[in-house]
Amino acid sequence: MSILTVGSGQQFARLSDAIAASRDGDVIRAQAGTYVNDFAIITTRISIEGVGGMVNLVATQPPPNGKVILTTTTDVTLDHVALSGATSSSGNGAGIRHENGALTLNYVYIHDNQDGILAGDGPNNSITITNSEFAFNGAGDGQTHGIYVNQIQQLTIRDSYFHDTSVGHEIKSRAYNTLIENSRIMSGPTGTDSYAVDLPNGGAAVLRNNVIVEGAQSQNPNTIDYGGEAGPLAGSSLLLSGNTFINDRSNANLLRSVSGVTATLSDNRTFGYSSNQITQGPANISGTIVLATRPAVDTSAISFGASSQPAPVPAPVPVPVPVASTGPDTLVLNLSEDAYQGNAQFVALMDGVELAAAQQVTALHGSGQSQAFTFNGSFGSGAHTVGVRFLNDAWGGSPAADRNLYVDSVAFNGTQYPDAKANLFSAGVANFNVGTAAEVPVATIPPVGSGPDTLVLNLSEDAYQGNAEFTVTVDGNQIGGSQQVTALHGSGQSQAFTFNGSFGSGTHTVGVRFLTDAWGGSPAADRNLYVDSIAFNGTQYPNAKANLFSAGVANFNVGTAA
Repeated sequence: MSILTVGSGQQFARLSDAIAASRDGDVIRAQAGTYVNDFAIITTRISIEGVGGMVNLVATQPPPNGKVILTTTTDVTLDHVALSGATSSSGNGAGIRHENGALTLNYVYIHDNQDGILAGDGPNNSITITNSEFAFNGAGDGQTHGIYVNQIQQLTIRDSYFHDTSVGHEIKSRAYNTLIENSRIMSGPTGTDSYAVDLPNGGAAVLRNNVIVEGAQSQNPNTIDYGGEAGPLAGSSLLLSGNTFINDRSNANLLRSVSGVTATLSDNRTFGYSSNQITQGPANISGTIVLATRPAVDTSAISFGASSQPAPVPAPVPVPVPVASTGPDTLVLNLSEDAYQGNAQFVALMDGVELAAAQQVTALHGSGQSQAFTFNGSFGSGAHTVGVRFLNDAWGGSPAADRNLYVDSVAFNGTQYPDAKANLFSAGVANFNVGTAAEVPVATIPPVGSGPDTLVLNLSEDAYQGNAEFTVTVDGNQIGGSQQVTALHGSGQSQAFTFNGSFGSGTHTVGVRFLTDAWGGSPAADRNLYVDSIAFNGTQYPNAKANLFSAGVANFNVGTAA
């Protein structure tokens, strides 16, 4: 991994030049400021981070590709980046066009574009948005939106703010799985958006703990629309739970569903909707609280930190720290921190046992530093669980006043573990699997069902407070009951599940439904399910892979087309 710097007096003056020079795994750190007409196509797996505030990518002319400011064709992370002003002659100029891989946005501000984000089809693609704001996007034609996602595997939106899209929808998602939680989706007093959330193909959708406002001048009387354009995707379901819905329009329906799917509405609060305006379409409704007065809503912008802050002055590079010095086995943790009113402190654990007293990190993450802590001991053969416990989180109300701990890499007995990375933004433990996974056998699962056709799924998991559970369908018909995965993805393990049946000739749709998602507030406290490979009647399907980071269904086509 290399760190590339952008800005006045840095390695590159323009972000696009750093992107062109980047390689997979690189981190681009750009000084806060305004970069005008700095367009790029990103083909490397990289992270782009603003240093000292927001990196403002401003378009004052149509992009040369006639589309967008940034095009992403692989796994890309943006942090403290703003994109605005994108227009094209076709009317759908976007801040970002996502074409392949996993796109992750944190503290991103996308505003005043014809489209905020456009995402093409990709059954294994995903978009994750946290702590971000989408505002005043849309060309006013009803065909452009705050975000428009086609048939990707997963759209996740958390702790974000969508508002004041011009005529189009705040969020339009055709994803197989859509999760929106702890967010604000609003049309302001003069806003002219259409749907707050449009799910035109259905899909497995969860809207939880959001504040959603139907504006007085909204262009459409439906706040949420589900399945309005196409037959529902396989495995479609809809859950609205713990939300606050506010209607400022003279007449509006909270939910319109023409998919035939029975929605579940539980423990929501509503204002301005009569009893016959809650749903159009089948639904199970419970725990609704009807508010007598309009609740106050938070319309403040997301706080991204001051863009005028200078880049931090690099501190002296800290020396490596030997901690424990006896035993044949060696564990090396490379760590860094965001310092605020003191340095980050941690303890290291091996298989749940603390290896030494609390240690203090002095390497500054924002300056590209990392500090090695070495622990020796007699840990024994086989696989082990390494834990890094962050002890002293602190938050002063802005990203510049936040103490964090970063696990940059882990090595055990000379072997590097490339996936052993974690960002600890709050106190807690990040766990990693090291050692020889082959010495920890994965349970053999007996075949399910009988018949001449054989489906083999190879699956793995991130375990957190229990193992991942799933069910399998072929052409919408469930095969057997729920199954439990024990193979650890981070250790390179995979577990074969065999399903037999009389499925017939031609193509078939295989669905893998993740049942038991769990999230403890950090990447190390996250239960996930991975589809590593699929074989049907002895034929391997190389593109049949999926990362299920929340409950939902991944669908795959197998068999021979007629």
